[in-house]
Amino acid sequence: MEIAGILERHDKLTFEITRRLAASIREGMSHPITQSHIRLMLFIRSKGGSTASDIAAYLGITLSAITSLVNKLTALNLVTRVRSNLDRRTVIIDLTESGKEMLQYIDTERKEFFNMCFSCLTDEEIDTYFRILEKIITQLANVNESKSRTF
Repeated sequence: MEIAGILERHDKLTFEITRRLAASIREGMSHPITQSHIRLMLFIRSKGGSTASDIAAYLGITLSAITSLVNKLTALNLVTRVRSNLDRRTVIIDLTESGKEMLQYIDTERKEFFNMCFSCLTDEEIDTYFRILEKIITQLANVNESKSRTF
């Protein structure tokens, strides 16, 4: 299969899975949040309180975009901004109790969604799926490593 066909098929399939997952998650939510909001909140949960710079680097977006996302989540009482005790110039963004509860709901929805998705596959097919993803990630790491050496 030529690369244009692979790219088109990949984009179509991953978009459809992501769209359906997002719809499933949003279905039971009282707050209108986006995938970017969810990714930001998941990052904060994994790292603990984080600075806007750390979040921007992880998500690969600008500080002004982070400010907009955090403003929305703050207005919804899902995250809070707190000055660091070590350096008063540093603002730490952290989850509120409501934010933690929302992520628990999202975790449950994601588990149910992927359980439904993978329920039609055999254990062997699931193993193959993950081996392929791991192989692609290894390839990406190798390509990125070789590109960084050329500069």
